[in-house]
Formats: sequence, C-alpha cells, structure tokens
Amino acid sequence: MTPTLDRVTERVPVKEPAKAWRNKWRSLTGTWNDAVCPHCGEVGGHRGEAPDISWGCTIWPSREVAENFAQQTLDFNNGFDEYLGAFPVPA
Repeated sequence: MTPTLDRVTERVPVKEPAKAWRNKWRSLTGTWNDAVCPHCGEVGGHRGEAPDISWGCTIWPSREVAENFAQQTLDFNNGFDEYLGAFPVPA
C-alpha cells in the first residue's frame, strides 16, 4: 500500500530576482568639496555631511557584482565610508 501524497492544486507565483542593484554607503568623513565621481562626473561626490547615508550612482546587474565593486572601493578608500550593503533597485 502506498501512502497518498497531498497534491498542490495551485501554484504560488515565484518572484523574479532583481536585475538591478545599487550600493548604499554611510559617509564617515563628510563631503569632498572638489572630488569628482569617476562614474557619473558629479562634483563633490555623493557624500553628504557625516554620518549621512547615500546611494552609489552606478546600477549593477547583480548583487555579487555590486558587492565586488564595493569591496574594491573599500580597499582603495579605507576609512572614508562604511558599506551598508547592496539593495535591489525597484523596477
């Protein structure tokens, strides 16, 4: 005798993974008055007065790519910003 299995009568829609991600930062040192963002060209960077929170200007295709760029940025600018994570961009 085989046990009966409960059959799923309706399917739950699967949420599609995000296709765009942005990094979020907390400024630890304040603004750069004369710095230019190498990605978008904005003068003063994207940093407000410490401890303001700001979003990176670049949209990344995956969370892993965004996190890898953030790690490279932290290696280069150690101590200027605190990395808060990569977040999906609403469609």
